[in-house]
Amino acid sequence: MLREVKEETGLIIIEDSIKEYGMIQEIRKSWHGNQEIFNQKSYYYFAEVEIDTVVPSLQNYEIELEFMLEWVDINHAIKTNIDLSKNYVSKFLLREAEVLK
Repeated sequence: MLREVKEETGLIIIEDSIKEYGMIQEIRKSWHGNQEIFNQKSYYYFAEVEIDTVVPSLQNYEIELEFMLEWVDINHAIKTNIDLSKNYVSKFLLREAEVLK
């Protein structure tokens, strides 16, 4: 988690601040490949971050899509996830909106 957050956002998590929030297990019929069942566990945590950041290590497609860290009000994040979920067959953004609620 520490590495992934640093790579994706440039944020440095303060390890002693990490607190478990919860886990959601999504089990449903798979939409892709030969796999019949999709079974995913998503773990959620609270954590504080250092004031200083580093340059994110984005993949080429993330750079092309202009990924960037942006702080937003939680209600804005919920609404954005719900609105964007209409563009995807998978409803992962709705799951994330529920966690934010």
